[in-house]
Amino acid sequence: QTLYWEHESGRKSLRLNYNTTDNSITGINVFGIRLRHEVCQQWIKEGKRLNYVLDHLADANFDPEFFKKHEKEIFKYFTYQLMSCTSQK
Repeated sequence: QTLYWEHESGRKSLRLNYNTTDNSITGINVFGIRLRHEVCQQWIKEGKRLNYVLDHLADANFDPEFFKKHEKEIFKYFTYQLMSCTSQK
């Protein structure tokens, strides 16, 4: 399964791929936002759950100090997507 967020500018996006059986992260793709590869790789290797990754997304971000952060917006959007998927089942 995949969750996808795109900034309104169209220049930043984040895709999280996860296993629907246990919600473990299987892949992360990002454009226009810099994430620490080591952190993302560790999450995948350890089978971190989707909710953990969303809660700790800021831990992976390493955009310079004055760049706008999008973690709260992404968290809110993905939470809405997940709730919509759950309510449709």
